[in-house]
Amino acid sequence: MANTSFSDVLDCWAATSVSSVVSEAPRGFSGADVQRVETTTGAFALRCWPAGRAGLPLARIRELHRWLAWLAEQGVAILAVPLRSRDGSTIVERRGRLWQLEPWLPGSADFHANPNDARLRSAFAALARLHLASARFVPTDAGATWFHAGRGIPSSVQTRLEQLRALRKNPIDGAGALLSLDPPHRAVVARMTALLIDAVPRTLAELSAVTTVEMSLHPCLRDVWHDHVLFTGDAATGIIDPSAAKSESVASDLSRLLGSFLGNTFDRWETALEAYAAIRPLSREERRLIPLLDRSGVVLSTAHWLERLQSQPLGEREWNRVQSLAERLQAFADRIAPFS
Repeated sequence: MANTSFSDVLDCWAATSVSSVVSEAPRGFSGADVQRVETTTGAFALRCWPAGRAGLPLARIRELHRWLAWLAEQGVAILAVPLRSRDGSTIVERRGRLWQLEPWLPGSADFHANPNDARLRSAFAALARLHLASARFVPTDAGATWFHAGRGIPSSVQTRLEQLRALRKNPIDGAGALLSLDPPHRAVVARMTALLIDAVPRTLAELSAVTTVEMSLHPCLRDVWHDHVLFTGDAATGIIDPSAAKSESVASDLSRLLGSFLGNTFDRWETALEAYAAIRPLSREERRLIPLLDRSGVVLSTAHWLERLQSQPLGEREWNRVQSLAERLQAFADRIAPFS
């Protein structure tokens, strides 16, 4: 084995000739450290889970790995399945941290560079196949807290209602960040602050209307967005960072990916959903919830960035994100929205 700073960790898995270990910018934002490991049998991702309160309970990680393996057994090959170590476990403890090793998925997260309909359909068809298989997953007793199936009120509705109520009670004032900004950025923040004030009560009211609507719940990704979907040509060939996965309505995944891929280009939302529904039909309740989760997600993301601006400067990539949120909020203010 190559002499690397991770050799003691990599030794936990079956002997493979390692040629290099390269630290990568995280392919996702779960807080995990990811190293690309090149070997004679291919590339792997060595993932170190966050420590302490930022991490997940070990029982949840183990059930996540069971779910990923189950999906692969059902023919859903778009997610990486962690390898078993020498002792048969998919998670090992070294240096006081938890580690896993998994195949490095092919492709690039570049939908925005080439957002054609073939790619759009491929991604949403892959998501539909994932959801269809996931509905049949049977968790262990220890994992049922996070990976159960049944009917109920989506946790995303309850969580967002609580966050919106807190935001209404304690509005975020963007004025604290204005003095340190240049005029163009100052104008964006001022506009976002005004739009947020208008959007919070409207979003709270429309989401409150679905608090008693039960729907199908089963393990979903919950954080599938542009930078987590990999493409090779026009085919979706990977979805990365499933660490947020747990039981939820499929509307959560669909709203997240639709908003991230297409933003306010609502005429193309139906193209994506047609590809999805051809494999897994959507209920009327699920279709109704999709735009509500999208709008509430935009509102809460806007609040997050305005709060962050109070304490730290943003880079160019982050400002692009802020600008796109301002544009999305403006569309909602102008009553431009997808199907309801």
